[in-house]
Amino acid sequence: MEFIIIFALVFFVFVLLVALIIGYSQEQVAHDQEKRLQNIAKLVSDSIIIAYSSGTDFQMEIVLPESVDGTTYNAAIIDKDTLVLSSGGATTQTKLPQVEGSINIGCNRITKHMGVVTIAAC
Repeated sequence: MEFIIIFALVFFVFVLLVALIIGYSQEQVAHDQEKRLQNIAKLVSDSIIIAYSSGTDFQMEIVLPESVDGTTYNAAIIDKDTLVLSSGGATTQTKLPQVEGSINIGCNRITKHMGVVTIAAC
């Protein structure tokens, strides 16, 4: 009888530890994914700021990766000044200078013509 009680207690502790480890690892994956989305947002933001700082007829291309850690993600520019990147449970929003057009996963061309910065697919 005591053996069953000890076994049940050890089993309960083991299940609890496994649940804690799984929860921690899922939280870590979501945190890493959010960091990678923030890095992509910084690339886009910095590129648009460079376009604004440059002279007229500026043009450059940036490539957004197809996935983040093997997971697809969405990218959108809202109200011409907010970049939103989302993947699963991770989402990041970044304020941008005013920009015309839309962003796409893959190749994007950023241009400045007559003071207007535009982003569009390559």
